[in-house]
Amino acid sequence: MTHLYSNDTESKAKNKKLFKRISRLISNYSDPKFLNGLENQANRFHDDILCRFRETFPDLRDEEVRLFLYHVFGFSGRTISFLLNEDLTIIYSRRSRLKGKISRSQTPDRDLFLSFFS
Repeated sequence: MTHLYSNDTESKAKNKKLFKRISRLISNYSDPKFLNGLENQANRFHDDILCRFRETFPDLRDEEVRLFLYHVFGFSGRTISFLLNEDLTIIYSRRSRLKGKISRSQTPDRDLFLSFFS
């Protein structure tokens, strides 16, 4: 790994290439097509979890649904903060508000939805 940080020209080119790959990967996580595919995967593996979540909470903003989606896949708060390019405290606050909305709901899926936050 230390060879990535050396100052020779070849390493600089490798760093630039690596930076482009990472940037592309991160930008995928905000691309609507990619997010749709991710949501389809979550629905496939978790018995239509996002469909049920959207039906239960139709008034949620897109970023709240995306936050839930990332939690379904087990992303940490720090990773979500990185992907959304937002401060970690904002992510924690948003997460807390979303958990509160879910907790106050009378949906039979409440415990299932909350299980993705633990």
